Amino acid sequence: MKRKQLVLLIVGILGITGLGAQNLQEGIDDLYKQRFKSAKAVFEKMIAANPNNLDAIYWMGQTLIQTEDIAGAKALYEKTLGTNGNAPMILVGMGHAELYDQSKTNEARQRFETALTMTTNKKKGNDPEILNAIGRANTDAKYGDLPYAIERLKEAVSKESKNPDIFLNLGNAFRKAFPGQAGGEAYQAYQNAVKLNAKFAIGHYRTAKLFETQKNWIVWSEHMNNAVDADPTFAPAYYDLYYYFLGTGNYDRAEEYAQKFQQNADPDINNSYFKVQTHYAKKEFDEAIADAKAMINAGDPEMKAKVYKMIAYSLVGKGDTVGAKEYVDTYFAKEKVENHISEDYKLKALVYLNIPGQEEQAFNAILEGVKLDTSIQGKIASLKEGADVFKKAKNRCKAAELYYEAYKLTPAPNQRDVFDPGLEYYFCGNYPKAIEMFGKYAENWPEETYGWQWKYNAERASDTAMVMGDFAKTGVKLLEVLYKDSVK
Repeated sequence: MKRKQLVLLIVGILGITGLGAQNLQEGIDDLYKQRFKSAKAVFEKMIAANPNNLDAIYWMGQTLIQTEDIAGAKALYEKTLGTNGNAPMILVGMGHAELYDQSKTNEARQRFETALTMTTNKKKGNDPEILNAIGRANTDAKYGDLPYAIERLKEAVSKESKNPDIFLNLGNAFRKAFPGQAGGEAYQAYQNAVKLNAKFAIGHYRTAKLFETQKNWIVWSEHMNNAVDADPTFAPAYYDLYYYFLGTGNYDRAEEYAQKFQQNADPDINNSYFKVQTHYAKKEFDEAIADAKAMINAGDPEMKAKVYKMIAYSLVGKGDTVGAKEYVDTYFAKEKVENHISEDYKLKALVYLNIPGQEEQAFNAILEGVKLDTSIQGKIASLKEGADVFKKAKNRCKAAELYYEAYKLTPAPNQRDVFDPGLEYYFCGNYPKAIEMFGKYAENWPEETYGWQWKYNAERASDTAMVMGDFAKTGVKLLEVLYKDSVK
């Protein structure tokens, strides 16, 4: 009888353990699929059943971090360490949360190393699970140490080469450390992940994202579709596919993927944004505004601030830039600074430039947006776009300043790069700067007439009393170049 009871007890324990592991993986899968509410529900249920379930607590903290609730994650890990001071995964989780505070990076490193010391095996060395968690933390967090992450993740791979999650985190670390290298080590790491588990949708998804920055849409599409083939419930891929087809003008396909996203994502007020976005892309501005205002009127605190931005874009599309100001201002007031993108400031500049007396704010908005561009070419393009806007508004002085900033950033300026700021300075009345730029033009392309012609014009304009006589020398040089042209 006792033996039978013992067998039943063991079977019961094994069943509970298996169920717990299954639930944990379910929550992790939800987290990777960005179903954050579902993931939290899974982990909360597990913690309620067993407040000392350290795995569930660790992943609950990871979910809070991914939803930008760093304070909540830190509080959870601190509370757990208060009663479980020797929990290595919780130490790593706490270090992860601390890496969002630049003043806590040393404390975080100490926690990581302590966790490793606590789990080191004399024969096998460091625990690959802890190494993986450390790599994840340093890759994800704002002030993480990427070389350290790569070092620890490579070590994890050397000890456990059959875990696709380690390769996923290693790929993420390489991608963040060396952006723009689609064919490099990040790609290889992600491919190793999906070779180990062909159904590992996030591995395919991350591979696709490598090619997004290169705008290699053929390869991007291949890997993005691999993600949904691997797991038809993987919502992030449907989200990206929606925006891809929206950008190509294939609105039917875009709406198809929007529906698939909503079917596989957590219920959320922000899912209604797809309709708003599609209306805007179709230039159905009134419909976009109506649907966006309906989202606002719902009063859901989880609604994202970008809804206000879309109303502003739609009003600009209708030609009502003055009316758009209210929504631009609301967007900037509600959205976190770290979530602003360069396009936000271009929108602000466009709106403010059409309001009398707001020209300086518009100019500063362009400069703020340029700071957020991650590449030199992006910064140059943004400055030139801003200059074009000011030029169109007949504000030649601000246009000149922006063209000049673009010129300074350009590694090898061409004729247009030098000429444009010079011309705007000339029409602005800043003749010394115009002379400077046209002088550079004449110096670099001495056989061209444009530099000499406009340098002469600027010198004449600046020497109204005709006492300096610089224009005479430039005029002689201009005639020499013109003569050579006529002889040709």
